[in-house]
Amino acid sequence: MRTIFLIIITVLLAACQTAPKDAPPFSLAPAAPAGYGTLYLYRLDAPPYTGLIRLSVAGRPVLAAPEQAYTWIHLKAGEYTVLAEWPPQPGWKSVEGKFVVSGGSSTYVRAQAKVSINPAGWLTPGSIGKTSLLTLTPQDQGPTELKSCCRYLAGEFSILK
Repeated sequence: MRTIFLIIITVLLAACQTAPKDAPPFSLAPAAPAGYGTLYLYRLDAPPYTGLIRLSVAGRPVLAAPEQAYTWIHLKAGEYTVLAEWPPQPGWKSVEGKFVVSGGSSTYVRAQAKVSINPAGWLTPGSIGKTSLLTLTPQDQGPTELKSCCRYLAGEFSILK
């Protein structure tokens, strides 16, 4: 029985999609053009780990992100809608948020998720809560968090005019 359990765990862990180990670690994006800011998008602690989360900005696809991946884009200063589409699995919903990008500065947006279990009925339907989130990481914490977790994957574009 223990052997079967170990095989199942090994298969499940192997199915996890994370950023490739040979992808570059975090480094700051090149300076944005005048009047533009830099938007960093990243995925951290966002189950289910077996699928990609599709990130888009202003209706344009940016990145199909595995766990622990990030990308950046330069945007004109303004407010933008970011959409995170979770893989089509029961209970996971897409989420969107509005974020302000200021000229000459960086904005860090994290796709993450929370799972909660109702201990009174963990085997009943609906006993596992799944919440998809897009959160703003404070500017002074963004680089530190990205250095500790994530690897760079080039997005669909690097500047949105």
